[in-house]
Amino acid sequence: MLPLNVNSLKPIKFKSGLKRYKLYNVEIGGYGENPTLLIGSLFYHGDRKVMNHNEGVFDKKATKNEIESTMQVCGEYGIPCAIDVVATTGKAMEKYIPFISDVYDGLIFVDGVSPEARIRGYELVSELGLHVKAIANGIYPGMPDEELNAIKNNRIEAVVLLAYDPRNPSTFLSLAEKLKVVKEVLLPMAQKVNAAKILIDSIVLDIATITIAASSITYIKNELGYPTGSGPANVLGVVTTKLFGKEGVSSIHTAISVYLRIMGADFIMYGPLRRAKYIIPGLAMIDGLLGYVVRREGVKVSKEHPLYKVVKNVQRLFLKST
Repeated sequence: MLPLNVNSLKPIKFKSGLKRYKLYNVEIGGYGENPTLLIGSLFYHGDRKVMNHNEGVFDKKATKNEIESTMQVCGEYGIPCAIDVVATTGKAMEKYIPFISDVYDGLIFVDGVSPEARIRGYELVSELGLHVKAIANGIYPGMPDEELNAIKNNRIEAVVLLAYDPRNPSTFLSLAEKLKVVKEVLLPMAQKVNAAKILIDSIVLDIATITIAASSITYIKNELGYPTGSGPANVLGVVTTKLFGKEGVSSIHTAISVYLRIMGADFIMYGPLRRAKYIIPGLAMIDGLLGYVVRREGVKVSKEHPLYKVVKNVQRLFLKST
């Protein structure tokens, strides 16, 4: 997505140009012609469908229903969605990946709480022929060679670069430091694993750093052009229906996703998969309006874009009512 020049209402031109990829069945990147990729998580700690995180015991029926209902909403609004598989152990990953591949045909972000879990995930997607659907989530400073080699050896070409260095706190707060760690540390690591498709996560640490992460998206895209996004979900666990009500939770999560999109986010890791139904309508409206702007500038927009799924429908309803 491209922020707008408020003086002309035209997209700002990034000096680097913006890269576009096809990640299996999803187009990402560009100037707004491709809607936001929403990435929802399953099997995370706190997922009530999981009875045993170490063994990977979970409610298959409830998980399947959650996946199907989420993808239906995504399709209705023209918002592409992907699943982030968060495993605690390699053994759990052995239960999750085959199940996901049986009930869902889409992008799989291979995630986990340890290198061991992620490495087993990389092996599994390769063994099952799913590497073309897989994204390594992700590459970070100090990553063990064993994990880097697992990404390379299992033919995973799409990776997420985590734009921070936990050994250097300034990378959380400084745009220049974030860019430096991406250019000097992470991109060489991505080259080492033969990554052909690179996404950059600008990293959120707390509520205040959402603003830094958002500014980092625009800054990094201007310098490097890679599809960039963020994951505010980790800091929003305190926003519960008990404290804010259903309407409050929906509004807060939607507002943050829309804010990140307007700042240029190509993807958003929004938290539990089931939450998509609260975020998608508002985000689709923003995506549709941005699609209208870039189409006016001569950029082609797919008929499956929220511009046609949402904005045009709302416009027709408005005209009928007048």
